[in-house]
Amino acid sequence: MCKGAICKPVLRIWILSLLGLCLGVQSASAAITYHPIKVPGSVSTSVTGVNSNNQVVGYYSGNVGGFQGFMFSGGTYTTVNYPSAVNTLLSVINDSGEILGYYDDGIVIHGFTLISGQYSSFDYPGANYTYTSGINNAGQIVGSYFSTPNTLSGFVKTINGSFT
Repeated sequence: MCKGAICKPVLRIWILSLLGLCLGVQSASAAITYHPIKVPGSVSTSVTGVNSNNQVVGYYSGNVGGFQGFMFSGGTYTTVNYPSAVNTLLSVINDSGEILGYYDDGIVIHGFTLISGQYSSFDYPGANYTYTSGINNAGQIVGSYFSTPNTLSGFVKTINGSFT
């Protein structure tokens, strides 16, 4: 138990700190606006990225299973699937509209970009599975990969296509 003159200042600081946190939370939460995103006809929808142009990407599943990618922009949902993929999941979209995702071909999971309407698939060298998680406005890509014996590691893919 606290005794003496030190208790009052410590108690005052604690109360002021708590009050400041409460006031800060109230003002921050008052400014938050939520916008529900659900692809029409889907069973579930996951949002994974948004850019400064309010373009949203993610993936959804329907009644028959499997995942499909989508983009929501200007009030319109657009399905985005890698050609002949079993499943497509979009990870993120940068301010240039470059979309990053990964897809399942039924055997292996590959990373891909969708830039100006053109799909480009890639795999981390020697990886069994390549997952993507970010692309910046300069086009650098980050993600992770599984290699034998199923060790998860991260990567950076530079603009010229090399991995670090």
